[in-house]
Amino acid sequence: MNEVNAYGLSRTIPKEVKRQVRQECGFGCVVCGLAIGMYEHIDPPFKDAKEHDPSRIAYLCGSCHDRVTRGTWSKQKIVEARSDPWCISHHRCHDSFDISVPNPVIWVGPNEIININKILSIDDHVILSIEPPEQQGAPYSISGEFYDNSGNLLFTIDRNEWVGSIQTWDIETVGRTLTIRKGPGKIALRITGLPPKGIIIERADMFCQHARFTVNEYQARLLTSNDGGVTLRGRRIVGYEPATVLLAAYATGKATLGGGGTFGIEGPPVDLPEFVKARAPIGRNSKCPCGSGLKFKKCCEGKRDGKPPQGKGPMLTFEGIPFS
Repeated sequence: MNEVNAYGLSRTIPKEVKRQVRQECGFGCVVCGLAIGMYEHIDPPFKDAKEHDPSRIAYLCGSCHDRVTRGTWSKQKIVEARSDPWCISHHRCHDSFDISVPNPVIWVGPNEIININKILSIDDHVILSIEPPEQQGAPYSISGEFYDNSGNLLFTIDRNEWVGSIQTWDIETVGRTLTIRKGPGKIALRITGLPPKGIIIERADMFCQHARFTVNEYQARLLTSNDGGVTLRGRRIVGYEPATVLLAAYATGKATLGGGGTFGIEGPPVDLPEFVKARAPIGRNSKCPCGSGLKFKKCCEGKRDGKPPQGKGPMLTFEGIPFS
C-alpha cells in the first residue's frame, strides 16, 4: 500500500485532525456508533485528496468500513451518515469488552482483583462490580460507573457492554485501549481490554458523591472527606464467598477495606500487565505518585514490604492513608 497518494499526501493523519473527526462524529462510527474504528476519506477519496480536511473524513468501524471497501455500500451513504452521525443522534458511543471466562479479572492499577462481587461501593451504591452469570454456563460480567474529578458521568459498563458520553472532550480508542480526556493532556480514564479474561483500569481520577477514587500504575486509592482512606499497591486480591465488598465509602466520611464477605490479600501479582512493567522509574526527588505532595524519598520509597528502597518497581504495600 502506498504511503502517499499522487499529490504527495501521507496516509498518516495528524492527531489534531483525528481528534476533530472524533469530536464531530461523536467518538464512534457515523453509521452504527461503535467506538473502535478508523478514519475514512469520503469526499474526495484518499487517492484524490490534497489535504486531510476533517470535514471530509468520517469515522467508521471495521465492519462498516469493509462494506465501503467491498463496494456493497456507496460513498454517498457515508457522506449522508457523516452529516448526521449515529452517536450525535443517540447521544452516546458504544462497544463491548470480550469477557468469556468463568472468573474474570479486573486489574485496578497494579492490583489484580478476582471473584470480588463489589469492588467499589459508595453509600451502598455499587460503582464497580463483577457479576455472576444470569444462567448456568454463561460467563461472568463486569459493570461499572466512571466519573471525572468534578463528578460528571463519563463512561458506564453494563454487563460488559460499555457506553461513553459524547459530552466529554475526547474519547480515543487505539487497539484494546480506550482513553477519555477532559482536555489536552488531561486523562480522566484509561481502560484496556484483556480478552477474554477481563480489563485493566490503568488510570482514573473520579469524584462521586463525597468520595474520590484515583488509579494509576502505582496504586488505587479511595479517599473520603474527613476520616481518611484506603490505598492498595500491587496486590492480588481474591474473594472467597458471594457478596464480598472490597472498598467502601460512606457519607459519615468513613472508608473501609472490606465490608461483607471474605477475601484474601495476596501478592504481589505474578503476571503484571505491560503498562506496569513498562513505566518509567521514579526519581527519589520526584513527587511521590501517591499524591501526598512529598518527595518520593520522604514518602513511599521505603514502604515496600520491608524491602530496601529502590526508587522503581511496583508498590507492594497496602495501608490506610489520612485524607489530605
